[in-house]
Amino acid sequence: MCFDNNDTSGGQDVYVKVRTESGLWRIVEDNFFGRDVYEFRSGQRDDIGDGRTVDFGRIAPGDQTMNRVFHAYDLANQAKNWTPGECWDSRDSGDCRRMEIVYPDDDDGDGSRYQWGDKSVWLEAAAPDDRTDTVHEYGHAVMADVYEDNRPPAIDNCSPHAMDTRSSKGCAWVEGFANFYPMAIFNNDEYRGWHVEDTTSYDSGDDTEGRVTGSLWDLMDPSGERYWDHHQESAKNAIWDTLLDRRSNTFQEFWTHRGQEGHDVGSGPGGALYQNGIDYGFRNQLTDGQSKTLPTPDPQHNYRYDTTFRFWSVVALRPPAGVDYDLDLYDDQALQQRLDVSLATGDTVDFIAVDSNARGPGDYYPVVKRPLGGTGTGDYRIEVADSGKLLIGSDTKVMNGADDVTAVWDTCPAAGTEVTITATPSDASQDAELFLMDSDPANANTAVRGRYAATASGTANGPGQAESFKFTSQGGCYGVVLVNKAGTGTYTVTES
Repeated sequence: MCFDNNDTSGGQDVYVKVRTESGLWRIVEDNFFGRDVYEFRSGQRDDIGDGRTVDFGRIAPGDQTMNRVFHAYDLANQAKNWTPGECWDSRDSGDCRRMEIVYPDDDDGDGSRYQWGDKSVWLEAAAPDDRTDTVHEYGHAVMADVYEDNRPPAIDNCSPHAMDTRSSKGCAWVEGFANFYPMAIFNNDEYRGWHVEDTTSYDSGDDTEGRVTGSLWDLMDPSGERYWDHHQESAKNAIWDTLLDRRSNTFQEFWTHRGQEGHDVGSGPGGALYQNGIDYGFRNQLTDGQSKTLPTPDPQHNYRYDTTFRFWSVVALRPPAGVDYDLDLYDDQALQQRLDVSLATGDTVDFIAVDSNARGPGDYYPVVKRPLGGTGTGDYRIEVADSGKLLIGSDTKVMNGADDVTAVWDTCPAAGTEVTITATPSDASQDAELFLMDSDPANANTAVRGRYAATASGTANGPGQAESFKFTSQGGCYGVVLVNKAGTGTYTVTES
């Protein structure tokens, strides 16, 4: 700071005053006379000579209780540095709102809180010791600013509330966002001792604030979390954009508004929600040759895949040893139009094949579930094959044991031709099953076929042995389905 040094008495007498006040927030004490900003001043240096530079060094208040005051101030600074925009609400025009933070609040036992009535944050004496506790309340103030003080109507009955138990949809949204706000700022998955990656003890659904908190966190945290969260985005983009534009009253409204804003609400971000026990019609996306391992379906797991070619495709389910799961296939996301089922008993691999020569490419919705009365548990493997391959002479398929379950080819021999299909393993551990699928071009209902409807099959031989079948072509294109029951190696599939 530079200044005119003539004060008529031999140079300016200089001290530094520190106040808990900025253009966007201030920490105040509530007393009989009103609300006063905290301040302290350094010692004074008298008669500073012309041209001199004076270093006041490290200064701190003499009253140690002021440390928490300045910690609260610093946390507001960190929150604003992270929050997008010049104002707390970056859509504000004209003046920015200044956040009023009252400290300490020791009188009424209500705890730290945001008061919508007078637009102020109230902090308990020890609140600044926990950055998530303090910035949680700042998050409420930010939401109030963004919502132009239009308090979500469903939060009136929000006390008491807890991370792991149901309250109401409105309460869970408002508190869940405020929980998430410090987690995003400090890039930490912990809120007041709760690790939101471990929600096994939480009530499910979007009326539990911990589920909302975890869903928002999993939208931004690194992808690849077992089993459902394979999505990552910046918390400052779609989440903040939707918050600023829409004034959602519940998390479900927020998700609807997110889609209306043009942001992704598909299987990627939907999986982040599903990871946290919130299901808004999530369908786990399957793609050709990319198998997935999932835990016990309780009660069921819902999927989607999209065919690309006018060839046969297949979706296959390999259950754990000694356990029976079943496979259904639907034509619609609402799971109202069931096309077929595969209900093989025991730990047999279930599959359903689709003839896109007859139906054309489209979207399909597999469902994995336990049979009625089933008690078995364990991880299963599911895979879609939609490679658009034509079997002419021979082809090879590498199967990587736990990874690969199935493959499919079209074969289109002339009518009246007798054909033999053989699958030969390269390793003694491999156990193949081979099937021929057929449909009637005049009957679209036959274009989706479960395992039970195979026209021919070879399944009797054990590990390390070739499987084969013969058939006489009636014309058109058949689907050749290879199932890898077990083992790792290369299968050679031959048409002769």
